[in-house]
Amino acid sequence: MRPPAPASAAQGPRAGATGATAAEPYEAATQALRTATQWLIAAAAGVGGVLVAGLQLTGLGSLDDREFPRLAIALLGIVVALAAIGYMIRRASEILTIEWVTLADIDKEIFDQRIREGPPHRPVTRAGLPGRLSMVKNLRYRRDRQRREMLDDLRTRLDFIAEELFAAHAENVPDLYARLADANEAARNGQPARGAESAHELRQAASTVVAFANFYITRESFKALRRQLAGASAVVVIGILTFAYAAYPAAADDAGHEPAAMTVNSSTDDHSAGGRPA
Repeated sequence: MRPPAPASAAQGPRAGATGATAAEPYEAATQALRTATQWLIAAAAGVGGVLVAGLQLTGLGSLDDREFPRLAIALLGIVVALAAIGYMIRRASEILTIEWVTLADIDKEIFDQRIREGPPHRPVTRAGLPGRLSMVKNLRYRRDRQRREMLDDLRTRLDFIAEELFAAHAENVPDLYARLADANEAARNGQPARGAESAHELRQAASTVVAFANFYITRESFKALRRQLAGASAVVVIGILTFAYAAYPAAADDAGHEPAAMTVNSSTDDHSAGGRPA
């Protein structure tokens, strides 16, 4: 009977529970942000539906050929408003499809090696590709650049709070990744008890780091989304007001011309009455 082995086995589940508990708040916060994003998508879609249903597009039919500029401005206003709503939905949807951050992504050396081995990330000029494809490529480039910037900020943040997450197991994220790889190899190559215990503890620490990393990336993306939604909402309001002003000029024109017409008619009647013989 070997006492150290049961003690080590007992320590494994306790370490796992602690690691899971440490990761759970970040996972819950990430899920809360994703749920808020889903509500934003539903709200934007609802606003778009109400906009289409509430605007009386039949007012465009009252504009004749002489009012073509008003017709063009009204159409431009409604198109801009709907495009802004579509932009809001697309940007919010991107948060729900953010690529999951792993420990290897946080390890700068491994991440940089993947970038070097992958295709070059350069802006695409219009001379090389058709306009729409060029725009898509440039959008992907900007997203990749923003992701790299977020990961750089994340590494700085992890160095700042290392004592709270993984300092008991490693000095930094690359060290944690290397120790986890060594422990996994030890578990495969003849030291199952010690290797399994070490790998289990390191894996729990890595899970906590990954949970915090994905919460941080989601939170930063949500912050950027709020600023972009504020701008898009202003564009929607401007588009609706432009449409309403251009599509319904008749009431304002009638209100402005009706008193003048009544004055002219009254003057004509007075002139006729004054010219009649008594």
